[in-house]
Amino acid sequence: MAYEIDFLPVEEKSGDAIALRWGNLFRREQQQVMVVDGGWTASGECLVEHVRQRYGTNRVDYVVSSHPHDDHIQGLFPVLESMDVGTLFIHMPWEHVPDVLNVLKNP
Repeated sequence: MAYEIDFLPVEEKSGDAIALRWGNLFRREQQQVMVVDGGWTASGECLVEHVRQRYGTNRVDYVVSSHPHDDHIQGLFPVLESMDVGTLFIHMPWEHVPDVLNVLKNP
């Protein structure tokens, strides 16, 4: 099994925009594509074009948001809006506030 990981440049020198694929890189139907974070909006647009041109597909099997900072998540909007996305993994800390508060109250 082969793999390819591409770290795309993000303006303002912060954030992340990562595309990767694994499997048979010569046959789209035998590979998986993942995007991890998207940088800023412009980075996300570049990410979409990168996946389309380099990977030869409009399908992203997995999109991962590592955390909800703007320099990581804004670029995922172009991916989600213009590509066929299978599964989105997103960190939603607001859903865990009661658990965290409970731990802090009862160390």
